[in-house]
Amino acid sequence: MGGCKGRFEKSVPYEEATRIPLIVRLPGPPQARRIDSLFSSVDFLPTLLGLAGLPAAETAEGVDHSALIEGLPNA
Repeated sequence: MGGCKGRFEKSVPYEEATRIPLIVRLPGPPQARRIDSLFSSVDFLPTLLGLAGLPAAETAEGVDHSALIEGLPNA
């Protein structure tokens, strides 16, 4: 039997399936900090595009959390 609790997919809300770490390294001196805000996997694309200064497509799902990661008030 493989996978966590015998499951290979993320179709159940076990902790192992819902907690996904996101580690971001921005240019400049490293500043370690932890953000405990909820962040969904669909937020990866708009957030990474926001950090790169690029707009996400209007049809893209998710929320841009780049301001929160950069230390600015969340827009």
